[in-house]
This record gives sequence, structure tokens and C-alpha cells, in this order.
Amino acid sequence: MQQGDTQLKTLLPILLLALLAAGCVSPPEGPAGPDEPDGPDQPDDPGDQGNCLPEAEGVVFVDELAAGDECPFGEGPCIDDYLAFPELAAEWTDPLTDLEFEDYIHEMRAGIMPLFEGPLSSDELRIAVLAGARIDFLVDGIESRELRVSDGDQDYLAETDQPSVIRNFQLEDPWVGRFWGIVAHPEGPGPFPTVIGIHGHTEDATEWMISRGGVDLVNRGYAVIYPTMRVNDGDLDEALVTETLMRADLSFVGLRIYEQLLTLRYAAALGVVDRCRIGMMGHSGGAVSGNATIRVADGISAWVTDLTSSYYIEGPVGGWIDETSPGLFALQLLINDFTTATMPVLEVGYNFEIYDADPPISQWPEVADFLDEHLLAP
Repeated sequence: MQQGDTQLKTLLPILLLALLAAGCVSPPEGPAGPDEPDGPDQPDDPGDQGNCLPEAEGVVFVDELAAGDECPFGEGPCIDDYLAFPELAAEWTDPLTDLEFEDYIHEMRAGIMPLFEGPLSSDELRIAVLAGARIDFLVDGIESRELRVSDGDQDYLAETDQPSVIRNFQLEDPWVGRFWGIVAHPEGPGPFPTVIGIHGHTEDATEWMISRGGVDLVNRGYAVIYPTMRVNDGDLDEALVTETLMRADLSFVGLRIYEQLLTLRYAAALGVVDRCRIGMMGHSGGAVSGNATIRVADGISAWVTDLTSSYYIEGPVGGWIDETSPGLFALQLLINDFTTATMPVLEVGYNFEIYDADPPISQWPEVADFLDEHLLAP
């Protein structure tokens, strides 16, 4: 395949977008899922708030927590679910030849792959991001697809100034398997404004609870929900999944986005969560995937990010890490232009600090004030 042919295939999601806008084709049909009962009852949406998470459908609460030493709770790489995904999604993919894959890599590495500059409306960009991440077929029908939820035992969060509780949760989806996280909030029924945090490489939900402001947010009256991303160490396992999915005409960052959308569905099913006051935060790789997620998710009222990306990153031990995606590489200018976001966005220094200041500056107070302004204010 010549490079021009590869570039054309890369931009097919954009061409599809143009056809959709013209009414020439129909969106691809996604995998159907069974209708399931709603989760716990939600408060009525305030009439003047508008931007709310959709009501939870298809969320089923079960008592099936994985054993303590079973993936994803243990230390194992948890890669099997991701490596199995190409076969599950085969109906919606067009796997690359070796030459096509090599051309993609060359064009991204050399910076010669054409970048789409727009402009696009928010709805058009949503379609383009889902197609570029190769999860358009997966997100179609996500609202009613079964999402199995199991909660761990609730415990008191000792570090807070007010009585507060914390527990593990596990989400199980038929396409990406099981992943877990932490939810914490002040004691009581709520609903509370909620912040969902997406961690970076080598981190997990527990670290975010301790070192990314989780306790402070609960003290301020928030619920916090922190999912743990699997295969997230920037190692050869992550490189294997990234390359396997790219060769299958899929993307690892697309599954990261999909898992964040599943986390939002979980949040919408919790009675303690105020569906109309939802913020998100991302650090490092979590910021990069979240920058794309906010373009496709409904109901986000504030976003905090500390990193943008070209969506081509070589791994520290070889290969490529999860955010690498030809489709999103072509859309990077639009994804990273936060002036077009549909919610307020706060860009902060990496790690929420500015290391080259003298002395270094912590931006956590700025982050907290930003979230308070957009989620706590009447």
C-alpha cells in the first residue's frame, strides 16, 4: 500500500462523518444488548440544570466480587480481556496488513500524517472521535447494554473531617471484562456532586484517593469515583495490547474511553450521585484519554487536565503505549482545542504542579476552587 492510500484509510472516519452529515449513509449498527431494570432510583433532574448524566439503564447490581487474588484485583497484567477483544469485534473491523500497519507508524512518527483542522460542531466531533478511536460500533446502544456491578464492603474513611464512607466496586462488561475502582463520599444518602478521576500510568484508584485530592474532595462534600485502569504500566504487556488492537483496526485508547463511559453509567446508577453535577479529572495518560472522552460523553460539567497528546507515544521499553491511535492522531488539533469543549476546562501543570517555578507551585487549590465553582455553586 502507498502512503497516500494509508492516509486515505486513516481519514475514512472523517469521510464517514461527512457522509453522515449529508444523510448519505446510516451509522453502523452496534452490538445489541438486553434491556435490564434500572439501578437505584435517581432524583428528578432539576429543570434549570440541563447538563446531566443520562439515567442509568441496563445496570444490574449483583453479588459477584472477584476473589482477592483474582484479576483485576491482584497484581497480574490482566491482559486476557483486551487480547480477546479483536475476535469479539471482528464483525466491525478491517484488520491491517503488515505494510498498512508499518505505514501508519511511519506517518505518525515522522509527523506526515495529515491532521484534520475542522471546524466541526460538537456533535460532528463526537462522531469523528468515536470513529477515530474505533468504538463507534461499541458505543452504539451502550445505554441499555448490561453492565454488572458488584460492591465491596463499606468502611469508614478515617482521614476525613466529617463521617465519610469508602468501598470498592467492580464493573463487568461483556466486551472488556472486569475492572474495579473506589467510591467514597460523606456519610448519608446524598445526592452529592461527584468527581470522577482517571489516573495515569503506574497509578491506581487507591493512589488517587491518597495523593490526588480524594480525601480533600470528600471533605468538601463531594462523592469521588476512581476506576483503576488495567495494563497501565507502560511495559511490554501494554505495548502488546496496543499493537494487537491497532493491527486489528481497533485502539487501546478507544477501550480506555469506553471504560470511562462505563464508569459514568455506574455513577448515574448510584443514588448518592447528583447526576447533574459531575466533574472529571485526568492525570497524564488519564488526561490524554479523558480529553477524548469529554468529546463523546453527556453530562460532564467540568474537566481538569494536565496533559495533551499527539496520540502517538512510543513506550519506554519498546513498542507503543495505550494512547497511540492513527484515528485520534488525525483529530489531535480538534481534541486538544479546549475552547470548543461543551463544558469549562481547567488546564494545569503536569501532576497538578509547575515544576519549573521557583519554588515549585502546587495547583491543587486552583483545581479545588475550579471544581467548587462549577459543581458546588448554586
